[in-house]
Amino acid sequence: MINTSSLLLIPDGDFEANDIFGIAVSYANTAQIIQNNIEHMNDPRYLFPAMTCASFSLELLVKFFVFKSTKTEKMWNEKCMDISSIYYGKR
Repeated sequence: MINTSSLLLIPDGDFEANDIFGIAVSYANTAQIIQNNIEHMNDPRYLFPAMTCASFSLELLVKFFVFKSTKTEKMWNEKCMDISSIYYGKR
């Protein structure tokens, strides 16, 4: 039997990029555990759940990088606005 208590990650409050990354890693680890069990038991019935977890982990990794770049761009734009407001005397 697989211990699933360590496979579930539920972040509190607002999502951050690191939360998305952590969930992606959890899905990738779950896919690896399922794949190892498929190899040991010679039972291909669990192939679809393994592929689903692996695919979802890739999707979350893409979302992590998009979220990270968007957040970085937004923070950069806010800093530029702060610098320009100081330079032009608007605050």
